[in-house]
Amino acid sequence: MKFFKRLKIGTRYKVATFTLIGILLLLCTTRLYLKPADEFKNTDLRSKITLNNGTYELTSREYFKDSNILKVGIIAKEKSVGSINGITVKAIEKSSDRKPLEVTVNKINRDYYVVFVSNVPDKWVNIRLTLTDGNNLDSMMATANKFYVARDHLKSKVDFELMEKNYYELEYLNVLSDDVDKDIIKKNKSIKNLNSDSTKIEKGIEELRDSLVYKSEKEKEDVYKEIEISTKKMETNTSEVNKIKQEIVDKEKSKDAIEERKTALK
Repeated sequence: MKFFKRLKIGTRYKVATFTLIGILLLLCTTRLYLKPADEFKNTDLRSKITLNNGTYELTSREYFKDSNILKVGIIAKEKSVGSINGITVKAIEKSSDRKPLEVTVNKINRDYYVVFVSNVPDKWVNIRLTLTDGNNLDSMMATANKFYVARDHLKSKVDFELMEKNYYELEYLNVLSDDVDKDIIKKNKSIKNLNSDSTKIEKGIEELRDSLVYKSEKEKEDVYKEIEISTKKMETNTSEVNKIKQEIVDKEKSKDAIEERKTALK
C-alpha cells in the first residue's frame, strides 16, 4: 500500500512539474513571437495632443516607398498669441533597432507643420513621433505627446517630390475647407431635427386644443398649461434655428475667405 501511495504522489509531482514547464515554455514562446502592444498602435487622423504651448492635431500621413520617406501633417493651435515658436519632433521605428530616424520639420505657416521622416527602414512596422514645444525636454518622456503611424494603416505611394511651400499651404487650406463643409452639414442636420421637433410639438398643440371641448374647467387649466409649455418649446426651437442659420452664414463667409486664399496661391 505504501508503495502505491508513493507511486501516486510521484506521478502527481511529475504531472505538476511537466505542466509548470509547459506553461513557462508557452509564455517564453509567446514573448518571442508577439510584439509589445504599442508596436501596433496607430493614431487616428484628427487626433490631438496638448503640450506646454498649444494643441497639435494629426491631419495627414503618407509613406513614399521609393524614397523611404514618411510625410506627416500637423495643425497647431496656440494657447495664447505667439506661444508657439516651433516644435521639435523625434522619430523612432519601434520594431527594429529603435535608433532615431532623420526628421525635418517644415513650418508652412503659423498653424501648420509638415514633418518628413527620412531613411525609414524598408520593413518598418510602426513609427513613433514624439513632439515637444518650447524648451521643456522633460516632456519627451510624457506619454501624451506622441503620435503613432502603423504601416498597415497606410497606402504606400511611389514617387516622392519635395513641393513648393504653396503646395503645402494649399494642403492646409483644404483641411480647413473640408472642416467648414462638415460643420455646415452638421448644422443643417441640427436645423432639420429642430424643425421636425417643432412640427411634432405643433401637432400636439392642435390635439390639445381639440380636446378642450371634452374637458372640465379644471382639466382645461391643465391643458392650457401644457399648451403654454409646448409653445415656449417651439419658440426656443425657432430661436435656436435662427441662431444656427446665422452661424452657417458666418461659416460660408469663412469658406469664401479660404477659397480666396487658395486661389491666390495657385
